[in-house]
Amino acid sequence: MLKKTRRGLGARRWFGGNWQLVPPRNPLGEATLHSPPQTPLSLFATSCISPLILPLLLLFTLAPAGCFESVVSEGRVVYDKNELKIQRFSLFNQQEEAPSVRQSWKGDWLFRRERLQLVDKELWDAQADLLLLGGVMARYDNPLESDRSILMAGALKGYDWQEEAIGKFEESGESELIAVAVSPPLKAEKLRKLWQWKEGSLFFQELSSNGQPLYAFVFQSEAQLTLPRLESVVSTIFDFIKANAFCQRRVLIGGYFRTSYTKQLSETMEQFEFKDAAKGFCNVEYECYTESTRNELFMLVRGEAQPARSELIFVHRTAMVSQSLLNFSDSQSIGTSYYKSFGLQSLWPSMYFGWLSTVRLAMCE
Repeated sequence: MLKKTRRGLGARRWFGGNWQLVPPRNPLGEATLHSPPQTPLSLFATSCISPLILPLLLLFTLAPAGCFESVVSEGRVVYDKNELKIQRFSLFNQQEEAPSVRQSWKGDWLFRRERLQLVDKELWDAQADLLLLGGVMARYDNPLESDRSILMAGALKGYDWQEEAIGKFEESGESELIAVAVSPPLKAEKLRKLWQWKEGSLFFQELSSNGQPLYAFVFQSEAQLTLPRLESVVSTIFDFIKANAFCQRRVLIGGYFRTSYTKQLSETMEQFEFKDAAKGFCNVEYECYTESTRNELFMLVRGEAQPARSELIFVHRTAMVSQSLLNFSDSQSIGTSYYKSFGLQSLWPSMYFGWLSTVRLAMCE
């Protein structure tokens, strides 16, 4: 029951045995008695947006880019609904000998299996959608002694794994391969070799996710890359993109680039509107080295070689990168047998560290 009051102060309500004053409401629906002055922002909020909608608007405005499908003002670019985790890693073929090692590790699958246990643990932690792998090995005569069969029985169970050979080692009875592994809902076409130089090999794979294509290029160095060879690799990639009319927003380039010209490589990629996915995430440069003196295997094989970040991922300039970091960098204490054989105090997943980037790609019209 309401009762009118004098002087326009509002109405009174009978509640709990007493008359209580109810302040009048203005045309915007807000109480005027004891209310703060109306600012332009509050007027906008109260007149245009209901109290239930305003929190949702703020949530979408302030939320990180990785939470929702996004639109930016530059040409109204629309992004994939889901982020994509890309893992680049070289498994180490064990064909490079260490001068100080008493016993050869070529073809030593006991040593390799021990290392692959650490790799499997890191793969569980990474939970990558797309893996670009180098240094993958398999025996000619034993299908169970292959990186594919071992890893797909563990962390990569359910992944679609495709591989292509890049070399054979008769002495150890092994093949070396490049591999691409994808997790559903990603779907992959056949992995194919585009070009092979004496310094390395370039592969291509077309993928799709939720109706959008993805084009992945994988490069694996076999020797030190000169600047002219790097330019040749880049030209081959972009000539192929142009010849097939691929939308560059959907292109990924990853690989092991063994070179002292990483800076020049990044600058060349920028000319084609591609960026290093690690850009902005490596304020302390040495903490991002994938070839590092912190790694005993690297030290044994390469000695005093210059540390470098050689596991690289490039994406189109429109891609949003929410995370980019070093991984596969943890070691494990080992028994004296390995120390005596290889001079190691710890077991490492590989002689290289890996690189993991989380990106959201722009869609194509």
